[in-house]
Amino acid sequence: RAALEAAGFLCVETYIQSGNVLFDSSASAEENARAVAALLAGRFGVDSTAVVRTSAELYAILDALPFTGEEVSRAQAASPDAECLYVFLFPSELPPETREHLLCLASGGERLVFAGQNAYVLLGGSIRLSKLAAALQNPKLGATARNLKTLQAIAALAKRREERAE
Repeated sequence: RAALEAAGFLCVETYIQSGNVLFDSSASAEENARAVAALLAGRFGVDSTAVVRTSAELYAILDALPFTGEEVSRAQAASPDAECLYVFLFPSELPPETREHLLCLASGGERLVFAGQNAYVLLGGSIRLSKLAAALQNPKLGATARNLKTLQAIAALAKRREERAE
C-alpha cells in the first residue's frame, strides 16, 4: 500500500494479501496496470502482469455471472470444502484459438464461459486438481483469478468508497 501511495496512487486500500488493491487514478486502466507491474518489478523484484478493472467493470462482471444458482449449488455440493466459482481476469481478450483450446480442457462437469477480457469458471472440485484451471493460470496468459466471494467483497469495498466520496 505504501509503495503504491509513494508512486502517486490515491486512496489506496487493500483487501486480503493476494494482490487486491483499490485506488483512485485519473490514468487509464492500461496505464495503471503498467505502472503497478513496473512498481512490483522495480521495488519488490516480482515479475508479474497487473490486471486492472474499474469499479464499474467489477460490478458488470458480477452482474453477468453466466451460471444459475442451481448450477452453482450443484457444484458446491459436489465439493463442499472447495470454492467452485472463479473469474479469471485477463489483461486483454484472448485470441479465438486460445479460447477454443481452453474450452476443450473443461471436463468432469467443469464449465467455462468467456466474456470479453474475463473467463467464468465453474468447477466440480478443487481448483488445484483442475487441468482447465491450471491452463488458465499459465503465466503466458497473464490472468489473475478471484473466487466469487472475493469479487463480491472487493465490489462491496468499492461501493463503500463511492458512497464516502458522494
